[in-house]
Amino acid sequence: MNNFNIDKVCIGEKEIDRLTDENGEHWFPLKFFLQSILCKYDKVISFRDSAMSRYMKVFEYNPHRPGAMRTIKMWFINEKGIKYLLKKMSINKFKKSYTYNARKKGFFEACAYFNVKIKQEIDPIFINCTPPNFLKDYDIWSIICIQNDNNVKYNSKWKKCNKCEYYYPYTERYFGEKPKKDSKCLQCQGRNFKCKNKIIQFIYENDGLDLLYKLKTGKDNEIVNELENFIDKGII
Repeated sequence: MNNFNIDKVCIGEKEIDRLTDENGEHWFPLKFFLQSILCKYDKVISFRDSAMSRYMKVFEYNPHRPGAMRTIKMWFINEKGIKYLLKKMSINKFKKSYTYNARKKGFFEACAYFNVKIKQEIDPIFINCTPPNFLKDYDIWSIICIQNDNNVKYNSKWKKCNKCEYYYPYTERYFGEKPKKDSKCLQCQGRNFKCKNKIIQFIYENDGLDLLYKLKTGKDNEIVNELENFIDKGII
C-alpha cells in the first residue's frame, strides 16, 4: 500500500487531486492532468515508454469520482515531470476552435501554476488564474485596485483587453457594464478603475497617486515626506 496524503488544488478553474508522498514530493494523476487541464488525449502508455518515465510512478489510488469509486492502480506524474512536459509542449492550430482555445487556456494556466516560462506566444482571451506578470508589469493603480478587490479570488475569471492586451478580472468594475468578449478595459475606454477601499479611492481622487505609490514601494522617510506633501494640498 502506498503511503501518501491527498489534497485538492485548483489549476485554473479545474480541481485536481494532489498526492504527497512520505518524502514531501507532489504527484498528480497523469491521465486526468492531460485530459482535464491540457485538453490532450494522448495515451498514458506513450509517456511510459518515453523520457517521461523517470518522472512517473504507479499508485494504488481511489479517485472518488463517478465511475471510479474503488481503489485502482494509476499512473502519476511528479512536479518535475509536469514542468518538463510543459517546457517541451507547444500549442498547434486545431480545426475545432473550441478545442484550440481550451488547450491554449489550459496550457497558460498550468504554466502559471507551476511557474514555467512560456516560450510560445500564447494569448487566451480568458484565463482563470492571476496573470504571471501581474505585479511586475501592471501600473500601480491597477495593482492597488485589484489587490483591494475582495471579489478577486485565486481562480477568478480574467479577460485580456483587446486594446492594451493586459488581463483584468472579467467584471463590470474593470470592463464596464455588461462586459463582452471584445470589451476593452475601462482605462482603454478613457475611464479609471475605482478602488473598493474608500480611503484609497479618496486619496487617488485628490491627486494622491504619488502618495499611494510611496505607500506601496517607498521607504518610511519617503512615505512621510509624500504624506506631508499631500496634507499641504489642503484637501478636505
